[in-house]
Amino acid sequence: MKLKWYGTATMLLEQNGTQLLFDPFLSLNDKLFKPPMDELSAVVNILVTHGHLDHIVDIPTILEHGNVTSTVYCTAKPMETLISKGVASERINKIAPDDVLNFGPYEVCVLKGKHIVFDRRLIMKTLINTRILSYWHNCIYMLRENRQCVEAAKRQSRRIAFVVQLWLIMGKL
Repeated sequence: MKLKWYGTATMLLEQNGTQLLFDPFLSLNDKLFKPPMDELSAVVNILVTHGHLDHIVDIPTILEHGNVTSTVYCTAKPMETLISKGVASERINKIAPDDVLNFGPYEVCVLKGKHIVFDRRLIMKTLINTRILSYWHNCIYMLRENRQCVEAAKRQSRRIAFVVQLWLIMGKL
């Protein structure tokens, strides 16, 4: 089994040719390693823990360049946002807590979770730090996109079982 972490909450699990890509977010941080688009666009299964910008922003690009059978698994709010960004509804499977998804050697159980409300007040509070200010060119984009990437304080966790191991993927807390 391989695990690749790309930063933030983005990771790729792979075992026996089955890949699961979680929360793809790569485009706004110029200092992070950017995997080749063909590596990401080859992934068939994209899972989203919640609908914030830093979990869904790169999905339309990945699907545009990718495998025509690639499917996104997410809750209702990120589904609405992705459709508004041009992702075909046929490429999205809406999931909910207690759903069980099977992908080759993986069994993914969707768990209920909660997340902070990512509102403008929190964004402004977050922006006043040197680490964030070093990416000032992304601030306007983030403020604009925040209105569309809402999740109503909901988050989905995943319990993933494969072979004899069990992992809990909670997104970014």
